[in-house]
Amino acid sequence: MFQKLGKGPKHADYELDLTGMDLAHARESLVQLLERNRFLPARSIVVRLDKPVEGGGETLFQPVGRMLLEARRHGLLSTLSLLPPDDGIGYRLETVGKLDGEDAAEEPGFDPHDPD
Repeated sequence: MFQKLGKGPKHADYELDLTGMDLAHARESLVQLLERNRFLPARSIVVRLDKPVEGGGETLFQPVGRMLLEARRHGLLSTLSLLPPDDGIGYRLETVGKLDGEDAAEEPGFDPHDPD
């Protein structure tokens, strides 16, 4: 699910593949990813999601996007953007990580389980 990728202009250090997951499992995977990366050096990560279902239906795109925006507001992410259309559905982000022995992402009140 979380694997190291080759470096390059369109690539990231790691990929979190949430395809095929329900919201509860995707949310827990994101919580683990964000928490783990608070204490590691900054890194770029691609979060992959399923394509929209033909005829409509709920996808993870909005709930995952809301969680990532909230993480950015709380200082856990330095950048957040959509993947280019030719790279699939998902997000590209960069974590703040740990800088020089201090917790750069320490922000009281952040609850990654809270979608608002």
